[in-house]
Amino acid sequence: MPAGSTGTGWELAELSGHAAFVLFLIVFALVLFALERIRLEATALLVLILLTIAFTLFPYQPPGGQAVLAATDLLRVFGNPALIAVCALMILGKGVETTQALQPLVTLVSQRWAAKPKTTLLYVLVGAAVLSAFLNNTPIVVVLLPVLITIALQNNISPSGVLLPLGLATIIGGMATTIGTSTNLLVVDLARSIAGVEIAMFDLVPLVAVAGVLGLAFLWLVAPAITPDRSVPKGKEDGGGERAYMATLVVEADSRLSQGRTVADLLRITNHRLTIDRIRHGESTYRVPLPSVQLHVGDHIFVQGSRDALREAELELKTSMRTLERAGVVDPELEPRLMELLVTERSELDGLSLRRSALFEKFGIVIVALHRPGKTTRRAKLPLNRIRLSSGDVLLCEGTKEQFERLLAETHLLALTEPVDVHLSQRATIALSIIGGVVALAALDILPIAVSALLGVGLMRATKCIAWRHIGQGLSTQVILIIVVSLALGQALMATGGDVYIASQLAGVLHDQPPAVTLPLLMLTMVVITNVVSNNAAAVIGTPIGIQLAAQLGIPVTPMVLAVLFGANLSFATPIGYQTNLLVLSAGGYKFSDFLRVGLPLTLIMWAALSVTLLLVFIY
Repeated sequence: MPAGSTGTGWELAELSGHAAFVLFLIVFALVLFALERIRLEATALLVLILLTIAFTLFPYQPPGGQAVLAATDLLRVFGNPALIAVCALMILGKGVETTQALQPLVTLVSQRWAAKPKTTLLYVLVGAAVLSAFLNNTPIVVVLLPVLITIALQNNISPSGVLLPLGLATIIGGMATTIGTSTNLLVVDLARSIAGVEIAMFDLVPLVAVAGVLGLAFLWLVAPAITPDRSVPKGKEDGGGERAYMATLVVEADSRLSQGRTVADLLRITNHRLTIDRIRHGESTYRVPLPSVQLHVGDHIFVQGSRDALREAELELKTSMRTLERAGVVDPELEPRLMELLVTERSELDGLSLRRSALFEKFGIVIVALHRPGKTTRRAKLPLNRIRLSSGDVLLCEGTKEQFERLLAETHLLALTEPVDVHLSQRATIALSIIGGVVALAALDILPIAVSALLGVGLMRATKCIAWRHIGQGLSTQVILIIVVSLALGQALMATGGDVYIASQLAGVLHDQPPAVTLPLLMLTMVVITNVVSNNAAAVIGTPIGIQLAAQLGIPVTPMVLAVLFGANLSFATPIGYQTNLLVLSAGGYKFSDFLRVGLPLTLIMWAALSVTLLLVFIY
């Protein structure tokens, strides 16, 4: 089909072979991102390799004698100012986390909650949203999660009523400025480079204000009431817990299971509170856990159950519970305790197997069980010690108070079962002042955000707010690789005309529709994509398409760009929609359906309010 005008206001474009290949890679990447069968950064790297190899072997020659597009052109995205700004801002967020600059907020929340819990919750939601407009929301969520859990338990209320609203409030706040999220930075940079659209740092604030107020009001007044109670039962030793953990019970010589007992006996003794996945007999023989199967000394019984059920089974059966066969044993004279530790995206354990975690060798901590959100009901296909940890996993560990304090001081694991004393660094004020300076320099157009953020990193290091090791720890490999591959795919899509082709097809469907239909539909499309794949990937790929669609339909470019930006940020409805959602999912013991129950109406509220605002401000 030749390119040309249809006579109705839009153009039909041809699809070149290179553009078809790029579109295939985009779909391929989005499917892998959504399935999460392999790590997101592994998917990003694989797609980047395929893209660069293809354009190395078959460089793209645009019609009209323009410059050839080769792989080296696509790799220049590593120097994209938006990517540099994202990396620098992640490091600045690490400085705030390291200096505990948010500790005064934590103290204030703790003091006021008992007297005015409802009002204090509103302060927390608004404060977290405002902070997220300038800081990466991950450190904000990491700092506040254990505090809110402790406060909720102390005041006999359900933590599930406050944790999910907190996480979603930070996403709302991140939409309000161009530096609030990496998604915003990428869309703003692409809009400037492609269409010359300039969006200043605070231009988004009035547009988000109405929708943000409605969204926060929903999270404050409605969300706690409609969120199912996932609270931790009281009255149990060490607080109890209902997360389903995977663990291994080892049949020892003095165990009650070593005397010719069967699987049926095990279930009876434990009151059927455990689910038995399989039994390993010897080094490599696995048996189906039928009731009549007899147990022997040395057998490893792979089970699932709550924290209390596992602990009681260990005591009743006089056996040991562990995930590693040679994990060591905590000296009982040192008053060992159980603690639940959440793996965050910045944790050194993220991506390591349980065997390589070496918590016992470094800190004397024994890992006894593992909880994987949304995955614990499935039979583990690998031995537990070979499972790779990822953000959102919860470890049930045994150790002493001193060992846990040292562990939490030196790692990025998050304690979920009891408060941890945190001391405010003397450099906290300096860190906050540097963040304020970075924002001011960018907001006043004195320096580009990439330059001011880099300057801020230098000042943080010069004032010793961060050490050299913190710079590496502050960077997220997953975020960087997803941004890089998204930018590369977006550039290839534009250079080969793929964005024009998609826009022309959409224009053919929407050519007779008013902006009041087209703009909300574009935003809604981005909402669907961002809740199942990376929000950065959705934004980078959607921005050039939105710009081309505006040109085809004769709609102003700016509102279409903002429709992409806002739609890519409305990642409320699924735990995989945003990086902090998984942390909240694990910390609150939520189910996937809880995010739908709260996130879906919040998404509809924000989508409707933002659509109306954009139409009133830019179209009508």
